[in-house]
Amino acid sequence: MQHKRYAYTEERKRKDARLFIRRMRNFFEFSAFSYYLKSKAKTPGPGRAVRYQCAKCKASFKAENVEVDHITEMGAVVSIKDWDWSQRNALQKFAKKYMDFFLNEKNLQVLCRHCHRLKTYKIGQTC
Repeated sequence: MQHKRYAYTEERKRKDARLFIRRMRNFFEFSAFSYYLKSKAKTPGPGRAVRYQCAKCKASFKAENVEVDHITEMGAVVSIKDWDWSQRNALQKFAKKYMDFFLNEKNLQVLCRHCHRLKTYKIGQTC
């Protein structure tokens, strides 16, 4: 019995890239995110909770009130729409570039929720 082969279309590659990005974000939340935050933590005094300093407003916050932000936005460097999906191994090349950029510690900063929302809002207004 012969199996029918289906073409790996550009649209299917884009869908796989979106799935890859979703999975990477979930992975990031539970691995590099926590390590990065811990490295940026202030040393607590005896009997005090760990506090994190916002890179923008310089105030100290508990872990549940801070978020990790990419200094340079992802869409500006790695975009699904602008990627050449017709090339061979396009998804693998996209994934490598995305990983190199997404997990680059030099491109990460700790922001409080308020500052992160403001930054995201301003970026949305310029688009």
